[in-house]
Amino acid sequence: MKAIIQLRSLSIGYSLGYGKQKLVAEAINQNLHEGEITCLLGRNGAGKSTLIRTISGFQPPLSGEILINGKNLYKLSENERAQSVGVVLTDRTNAGGITVFDLIALGRHPHTGFFGGLKEKDKAEIQASMEKVGIVEKSDAYVSELSDGERQKAMIAKALAQECPIILLDEPTAFLDINSRIETMELLRNLTKKEKKCVLLSTHDVESAVRMADNFWLMAKKYPFTSGSPEELISSGVFDDFFDLSTSSDWSAKKYLI
Repeated sequence: MKAIIQLRSLSIGYSLGYGKQKLVAEAINQNLHEGEITCLLGRNGAGKSTLIRTISGFQPPLSGEILINGKNLYKLSENERAQSVGVVLTDRTNAGGITVFDLIALGRHPHTGFFGGLKEKDKAEIQASMEKVGIVEKSDAYVSELSDGERQKAMIAKALAQECPIILLDEPTAFLDINSRIETMELLRNLTKKEKKCVLLSTHDVESAVRMADNFWLMAKKYPFTSGSPEELISSGVFDDFFDLSTSSDWSAKKYLI
């Protein structure tokens, strides 16, 4: 599998000014591959959102490198980044006053130039993106009229319309009911395989993650960054140990393995 993203000695966190920094995680050396979905798991406050935002290019790393197809992310132009990485953040979109078509059309901005005029190719890509997520019938609806599940589909379609090889999602199922959570995870799984996308998402939904993910990335404050397949991490007990679950009554992540 082709490595699309390479993290090299990456340290993430925040600059506090006056030369001071708040370190969230360090010494991260990982790859993300074409056609694979990786789930980033960890308790609240472990740094998942910080890592997603850093890989997205929204905040700089404290040290180390993020390589996109061999090129340093922070040396790419804004337009080159947008053509490489699509992002769906956990915050609810405030674009309620525009139609679904217009929201998804925003994903074409890296390809339409300064004035943003849509050509036939752009319209075809928007249409194809709506078809891939199953939201064509909502094209003319206002975003404010959508359910949470439909709104998430529209945001995923916007990322698809960018025609970028990488999609990063921060808690994409956070506001969804159980049926919508399952549907969204299955949609992402299918898109990863069919479109050969490189997908990284953070989630607390362990059951869906086990069933859908090719790889786990585990983050916790007192453990080094850990990765591996769901099967090997759970079967070996690493997953339970990582989240201090091995001593919990009768809970075990192994129950999610099929």
